[in-house]
Amino acid sequence: MMKSVMIAAAAMVAMTASFAAAAERPTILGYSEYAVEAETFELGAGAEFIVGNGLILTPMIVGFGPSEDFQFDRAELKASYGLNENVDLYGKIKTDEDLNYDETVLGVALQF
Repeated sequence: MMKSVMIAAAAMVAMTASFAAAAERPTILGYSEYAVEAETFELGAGAEFIVGNGLILTPMIVGFGPSEDFQFDRAELKASYGLNENVDLYGKIKTDEDLNYDETVLGVALQF
């Protein structure tokens, strides 16, 4: 478990350093959620890098579990491209707790 957390932290630092060379100052992101019925917490931390005209990269690490067994859950890398003020296309690659590939998600986000 601790090995996975250390690998995720090292990956986050490496991604942050490489993106910082080509990007503006990143926006630091974080969130915290508590599921009342399941009695579990989820915490996420990452950064948002604007790397090109309309292209944004967002690496995240996420922890999940009940308070007595909270642990690293996954890492994600999201890329989004703004078509215009109201429409973004995005893709997200997710890993599992061992940093093995888990899922790719593609989507469209709308804002009015």
